[in-house]
Amino acid sequence: MAFVKWVKDFSIGVVGIDNQHKRMVSMINRLHKSIPAGAVDSEIDLVLKSLVDYTQYHFAAEEELMQEIQFPDYQRHRRLHLDLTAQVTDMMVTLKHGKELTVFELITFLKRWLVEHIIKEDRKIGDAIAARVGNAL
Repeated sequence: MAFVKWVKDFSIGVVGIDNQHKRMVSMINRLHKSIPAGAVDSEIDLVLKSLVDYTQYHFAAEEELMQEIQFPDYQRHRRLHLDLTAQVTDMMVTLKHGKELTVFELITFLKRWLVEHIIKEDRKIGDAIAARVGNAL
């Protein structure tokens, strides 16, 4: 399982959101890096909780931006955020109870979700903003 490397294709063209995405990538990589280094469960829990908290902050910022620009697909996009939050919460509970889920599986899920969400969904926000700016000229 490789680390996520930030590439320009991840940029949606909104500096604040791009910076938040970069921070989320960094946090996922930090979580990934802590496991082979022999981090104790409490350390992994702390990094994971920080990632979840920051993700919720990011979702709120992104949703505020979507409302501000009257993003036409706001409700569906917000539902994707709510679904991820519920899935990760369930996975963390499963992990806590030592059931059939590893931290690596959680990290793999988070990396895949983040990259796909940025490229397929968040890019639409950047495109909507670019179109509005272009139409204003």
